[in-house]
Amino acid sequence: MTSNLEDRILTLVSRLLVAVTVFLLTALWSRMDEVEQATQERDKELAAFMLEIEHRITKLEARR
Repeated sequence: MTSNLEDRILTLVSRLLVAVTVFLLTALWSRMDEVEQATQERDKELAAFMLEIEHRITKLEARR
């Protein structure tokens, strides 16, 4: 193989690796957004559940 052909192949391979890396990072970034939204939703549900428990305990203590 000539040096010019080897350089072209290495350039092509490196560009493909960069493209694949960018694609994977983009996919990971969008997945992180989904996970963050799910975490926020879970936190809201947990806060509502804890508030409900606190309300029930308050009602039980008021009966005593």
